[in-house]
Amino acid sequence: MVSTTGTTIKEPPAQPERDSRRDESNDEPIVSRVSGESSPHLELLDDENVLAILEALTEGPKRGRELIGVCDASRSTVYRRLNSLVETGFVAAEVVLDPDGHHCKQFRLVRDSITVSVDPDALTVTLRRR
Repeated sequence: MVSTTGTTIKEPPAQPERDSRRDESNDEPIVSRVSGESSPHLELLDDENVLAILEALTEGPKRGRELIGVCDASRSTVYRRLNSLVETGFVAAEVVLDPDGHHCKQFRLVRDSITVSVDPDALTVTLRRR
């Protein structure tokens, strides 16, 4: 996990960089403003497994074991990436009931648009729904 010196800006006044709310039903964008270090959102997108997971989720919700099949990575690596995607607000996880009666997690894309703005003082990353 990356520690940054930036802040998350929802509405003035500024709040800590990590946005603790993860209400995926809310269409409000997630905005992080970072100065001096890189954004955790951008660092996450610099991983080929993350990109493969996001691409697979554009087709609709999928279980973790389905996503393991689209990545050339171990089960633990895929689940670590999924946890990071949930933590940063790209993906939501929900428990669903399998036809055989077992419970499992299903992952779905929550934010499908990312905008990066650069100004002299900071880098601003905004995650939105289209």
